[in-house]
Amino acid sequence: MALYGLVFIGGLMLAAGFAPLELSIFSMVGFLPLLYALEHSKSRKHTLSILYVFFFAFHGLGNWWVSSWQPNADPYLMASGIALWLGHPFFFMVPFVGYRFIRRKFGLTTALWLFPFLWIAFEWLHSLSDVAYPWLSLGYTQMHFLNLAQIADITGVWGVSFIVILINSIIAFWLFKYRGMIPSFTPQTWKHVVSWGAISILAVLIVPFFYGQNQSAYYSGKHSITSQAITVGVIQPNIDPWQKWENDSYRQVEIHQQIQDSLLRTQPIDLLIWSETAIPYLGMNVSSEHNFSFLQRSLIPTHTALLTGFSEIVTFPPSPNLPAMAKPLRGTNNYYAANNSAILLLPDTSKHEFPIHRKMRLTPFAEYIPFVEEFPFLVKWLEWGVGISNWMKGTVQKPLPLTFTNNNKYGSGEARIGCTICIESIFPDFVRNYSVQGANMLVVITNDAWYNHTFGPSQHYEIAAMRAIENRRSVARCANTGISGFIRPSGESYSEAPSYKACGLAQTIELLYHKTMYVRLGDWLPELAFGVSFFTILIGFVRKKK
Repeated sequence: MALYGLVFIGGLMLAAGFAPLELSIFSMVGFLPLLYALEHSKSRKHTLSILYVFFFAFHGLGNWWVSSWQPNADPYLMASGIALWLGHPFFFMVPFVGYRFIRRKFGLTTALWLFPFLWIAFEWLHSLSDVAYPWLSLGYTQMHFLNLAQIADITGVWGVSFIVILINSIIAFWLFKYRGMIPSFTPQTWKHVVSWGAISILAVLIVPFFYGQNQSAYYSGKHSITSQAITVGVIQPNIDPWQKWENDSYRQVEIHQQIQDSLLRTQPIDLLIWSETAIPYLGMNVSSEHNFSFLQRSLIPTHTALLTGFSEIVTFPPSPNLPAMAKPLRGTNNYYAANNSAILLLPDTSKHEFPIHRKMRLTPFAEYIPFVEEFPFLVKWLEWGVGISNWMKGTVQKPLPLTFTNNNKYGSGEARIGCTICIESIFPDFVRNYSVQGANMLVVITNDAWYNHTFGPSQHYEIAAMRAIENRRSVARCANTGISGFIRPSGESYSEAPSYKACGLAQTIELLYHKTMYVRLGDWLPELAFGVSFFTILIGFVRKKK
């Protein structure tokens, strides 16, 4: 039982680096109890139970909030969160299958040094497919140490994860060497182990630290690095998400307009942003035909554009090839389905077609049933009963163009907006693709109100900050209840709005075009790690044949 208690504490330590706890240093030693326990495992069953306890604790502290745990939380959401908590630990076991195999074939030393490659290959694979959920990538535990996180503009978040695991491996190597678990030509004294361990860790951290210090200073806003900027306002309405789909939709639009009118009286603004599905269903005229003239008219006097989330209804004639999520449209023979979309409205009533982003990475089971096209019967079994729970997937990703006038001291210009809706922001390569296509700023619109007063909103905000570093783009983030704010290309905040309060916040942010190494090369590091892991395991099988 002592061994299980040890690994349970280790799992909590590993997760303690995530916001809002931000005990980043604990994540750099969190794997030590698990690595120690695996060396004392007595059977395969014992190994599996040790791994499960460790990752049950890790997911528990890092992601307990997914069930919401509020008095008015929906039972489906609570059940889904519990199912994720029970099932997610099995996913985290995958890299340890490779670790144990390499340990058996090549020895403990080789397994420890290859462990960082195995782990980030797993994190990367965990970000692919319709059931992807890379929320707990360990690089996010170091957002409190922004100097270290700056290497993400070269490696993506994966490089920060790699350093976290490598430090765990270094400490484990010297501790195991001290205890005689790794062969040594001479007895290892405690002083010798501490000295060499410290030197090894310093060697790993020194280059990222000085690189990060230089990059942080450059992108911190202490001096201008571009001649282009845009003034943006975010509108945080603080609307109860459980009542959002039952209350008067037009009244919710009025709440947004009242806040934005108050904000516009304080200063000129080029672009206003409303949160995810800020405009619920307003009838087919609006939600299907995109007739937003009632909003356009209010934008003309101030020459301000509006980017807002809305529920977009798409209708279909009767057909044997209807989308699996299509439903009968009452009073007609047609069918309908919905997109979780964002539309960029311009202050010009002569324009009736506007840039739209339709959400492409949907939240599994809450917004989209994975593999529903192949198994349409799953819709009836797994559909969430809050709002529109079965959205269609968008198919086109491109920046939303906005030409603005002289609402700020920098004059006119063009913004190319990389718009992400909620969970899309947790996928590094998805956001990177906007920068590849020339986006010069990033926007995140989200609800996050499902998880009020839990760890979720602060973690989601720091994930957006990592995207700012990877792409070296300013980020404007608008959330229903918070955290709304603006993030510098360094990952620091320009400004944040107070959470759980209806308010508006404006900020002039820089528009940047430079493409970082990560933007140009993509997920090169986890792909390399996958190759190293795959060929090492392949060699292990060859050795077995011999």
